[in-house]
Amino acid sequence: MIFSGNKLLNISLDVGGTTHAGKIRRNNEDSYVMLGNHGCFAVSDGMGGGSAGEIASKMVVDSIKEKLKKSGTSPASRERSVIRAAYSTNTAIGDYCTEHNFESMGATLACLLLDSWDPGFATLFHAGDSRIYRWRDSQLEQLTIDHTLATAENVDEQSLPKEQQGVLTNVLGIASNFFLERMSCDVAMGDIFVICTDGLYRMVSEDSMKRILSQAWSVDASVAAQLLQAEALSSGGHDNCTVIVVKVHKTGSCYVPKDWELQEEMLIQEENIDDLSDTLPTECEE
Repeated sequence: MIFSGNKLLNISLDVGGTTHAGKIRRNNEDSYVMLGNHGCFAVSDGMGGGSAGEIASKMVVDSIKEKLKKSGTSPASRERSVIRAAYSTNTAIGDYCTEHNFESMGATLACLLLDSWDPGFATLFHAGDSRIYRWRDSQLEQLTIDHTLATAENVDEQSLPKEQQGVLTNVLGIASNFFLERMSCDVAMGDIFVICTDGLYRMVSEDSMKRILSQAWSVDASVAAQLLQAEALSSGGHDNCTVIVVKVHKTGSCYVPKDWELQEEMLIQEENIDDLSDTLPTECEE
C-alpha cells in the first residue's frame, strides 16, 4: 500500500500489515490499524478468557481510528487524539469486563504516529509488550521498552521463574494505574519500521529479523510483513502474530506554521502533558 503524501503528510511510504492466529491458539486476539493518510499505524494484543481479548484489542484500534479521523491537523492535536483514545479505552475495557463478568480483560498498544509538520519526526506510544523496531543502515533497533516484570526488575526474562516470564506490568483495561508511554524518534529516507505483537519476536530471533529486513527493499511492504509472519509460524507459531511494516521512501520539506498555529500548538502540548502526568510512573517523569 503506497502513500505518496497528501495535504497532511509530506512523506512517501510503502505500508503493509498482516495478522494470524498462529498454530496453537484457536482465535486471534490481535488487532491492528493502518491509517496511511493520517500517518498512524498501531497493533494491539488482547488478553482475557473467551472472546475478551479479541474484543479488547478491537476496542483499542477502533478508538484510535475514530478519534484520529476527527482530529485537528497539528502534531499536538493528533497526539492528543491517540492519548485520549488510549485512556478512554482503558476505562471502557474495565467497564466492559465488569458488565460482562469476565475474569480479566486487557490489551497492549504499540503505535507509530508520524508528525504532520515535520516529516523527519514521529511519536511512539505504547503500553505492554507489543513493540516498535526501526531498521536503519543494516542495524535493528528496538525503540520501545517492554512493560514487563523482567524489565521492572532489570533482569533477563529467562532468569525469572517460568510463571513470571512474560508477566505484564501495564496494559489497557486491567490496572487502575495504567499509563501510556510516549517517546519521539527521528524518521529518515530508507528507514523501515516494524510494529508487532509478541507473537513475532518471541518466535523470530533478531538475526532472522535482520535477514528478512535486509531484503525488504526488494519487495513490497506487505510481502515483507508476510515474510516476518511466516518465519514466526515456521518457528512454531505459539501465539497470535501481527506485523505492520512501514517503509519510508522519501521525506519532504517541513511545514512552516503560522503564529496562531504555534500558539494553539503550545496550549495543546500543555494539555497533553497534563493528560499523561497523572499516571506516568515516577521513574519516567524526567
